[in-house]
Amino acid sequence: MRTISTLTSAARAMDQGEMLGSTMQFWKGRMYAPIPGDSEATLRYKSERRAAFVRDLQQAFVPAENMIHGVVGNAADHVLGSEPTWNLTAQDTKALEAILTPTWNDRDLHGLCQRVIRSRIRDGEGAARLRIPAGAVLAALKGDGTPIKAATQWLRFEALDEPERLTIIEDEATLTLKSTLDLGKTKDGEERGIEEAFVDEKGDTVLQLRKGGAVTVLWRLPLGGRLPYVQIQGGALVTQGMVDNQAGANMVMTASINNSELAGQIMEHFHNMQPQRGPDKTVTVDGVQTQVQGDPLPALRGPGGELYTNDTVATQTVDDDKGVRDVPVILKGSYTRHGPVDSSPLDFTLSRCEYNIYAEAKQRHYLMADKASATGEARKTAMASFFKSLNGYRRDAVKLLRGLLELTLAMSFALCKQTAPEVEVEPVLTDRLVDPNPEDRAADREDVKAGIISKQDARARQGLTNTEAVQQQIDKEVVKPPDPEPAPNPSPTPDPAGGTT
Repeated sequence: MRTISTLTSAARAMDQGEMLGSTMQFWKGRMYAPIPGDSEATLRYKSERRAAFVRDLQQAFVPAENMIHGVVGNAADHVLGSEPTWNLTAQDTKALEAILTPTWNDRDLHGLCQRVIRSRIRDGEGAARLRIPAGAVLAALKGDGTPIKAATQWLRFEALDEPERLTIIEDEATLTLKSTLDLGKTKDGEERGIEEAFVDEKGDTVLQLRKGGAVTVLWRLPLGGRLPYVQIQGGALVTQGMVDNQAGANMVMTASINNSELAGQIMEHFHNMQPQRGPDKTVTVDGVQTQVQGDPLPALRGPGGELYTNDTVATQTVDDDKGVRDVPVILKGSYTRHGPVDSSPLDFTLSRCEYNIYAEAKQRHYLMADKASATGEARKTAMASFFKSLNGYRRDAVKLLRGLLELTLAMSFALCKQTAPEVEVEPVLTDRLVDPNPEDRAADREDVKAGIISKQDARARQGLTNTEAVQQQIDKEVVKPPDPEPAPNPSPTPDPAGGTT
């Protein structure tokens, strides 16, 4: 399995609501961190204090709004929030639609694609897997299936929550694809093995399981050079700055809650905490040696903690009959009760963290919704930037849909020992940032009639992508008028001679 970066790991954890981290690595204040040169006693003291701090922090911790989850969800919703459609180019499209439509609906492939595209946006990659259960393989060998049955009942569709488990590469010698999928472990900790897929010399796709030195071939099917996976990769939306601002917002929110809800309580770790000290030492004052506490250790910033102290050793200048000299003075700290302080600095910091995340995600227009001072033009500019930032995700969504649908057809026919027809799938995505008002839509129609803008431009202004596929869909849905009835034969006219003509 490929190793993911600490940024990807943090983005995934925060998106799923884990705001402190398993080792408190997301906490942005100070911590009891060991440093080189610490004595055994100091290390033991820090360990004890850290355990107490972690216990108290877990109780007092209040996360801020999950903005990582929000910006990822906003982007995913605008890419695949609406149900996509598709156009097929093949000889018998009705037969293929009869396979794809019930499979799409019964297996909730829209929901699966949403999970894959969300992973792609957040982590930089997403993947789907098509699996054939052992029972389906046996049924296929007996020949008691149809492509519709194979797609709707035999195939299993899965979104890989950890796409780094899948690796797909091209064999440079044969120019074919091959892949490995780490199946992980069972609940009992037993290795499931490695799933390997490749295209053999006959052009068939082979899937085998490698486990404990043994290799078992699971199936061999003609899939037109395809593997039973669809993988999409690209740049991730979440950056280190977003993760740091989310962690900062969490710390500020915790401090704010403690400042208000817990005002008047003894806050050992958040206020007036006694510092960690070195070994005791001897000082001389007026010729008299005195044993005093050791010097405070430097304040250490690890991944987190908002700790400060008023207990330290200071130097005081004394001018008396013995002259001017500096003498050490011990300023002893004590735990005290504190009432609430002005929350304005905390509120400002929290708003800056929020702004930084949404600005970096090109989603500032979401913050403008509650601000009366934001102009309509400012909103349009921000929305245009957001719309443009989605282009890469849209391309990958089209790739995902096309690959998934074409692979479904190929595997369905192959399981039934039928030759899959040649088909091209053109997905149609619908993305609408905001519903245009009637005036804007009317103006667009008039501009199209006048030849100022094209239909493609008008559709793009409404958030409709893949305009050619949209036009194909429109043409397909247009009801042709019935053929005109033939004109009736004219009535015979009387002949003056007594006959008819």
